[in-house]
Amino acid sequence: MTAISYTNVIFVILGWALNEFGKWLQYHREVSLELKKKEWQKSKTFINLPRAWDKVFSQDQCYWLFITLKDGTVFGGYYGSLSCAASYPHDNDLYVQDVWNISTGETYEKHVNRGLLIERNNIMHMEICQVEEGNNN
Repeated sequence: MTAISYTNVIFVILGWALNEFGKWLQYHREVSLELKKKEWQKSKTFINLPRAWDKVFSQDQCYWLFITLKDGTVFGGYYGSLSCAASYPHDNDLYVQDVWNISTGETYEKHVNRGLLIERNNIMHMEICQVEEGNNN
């Protein structure tokens, strides 16, 4: 073998060794940072979803929703098995299968319709309540 061949072999081995060392160093840096976290940081759950909206509506659960639109309209809705919510990267539209008028008093009037489609940019805020098992109407 010539000197150039030996040099090539040495560079290949050295390159592989540096790559493996880099992987080892990165792993130990992450483990070290994890061990240095404070207790409250360890209990905090971070998810790899673009929006909280995606996290909430990606779960296979039913919710009671109290939705306030930007124009001040307030209504209640049942987000059940026939409801759906679009997620990232699409616009966050929400289809609620049952809708109630919420008056200023204590009475709620159910709409007789096939649900309501709402664009996310029309919602000012939304309260989400867990549905108790066996209580979906």
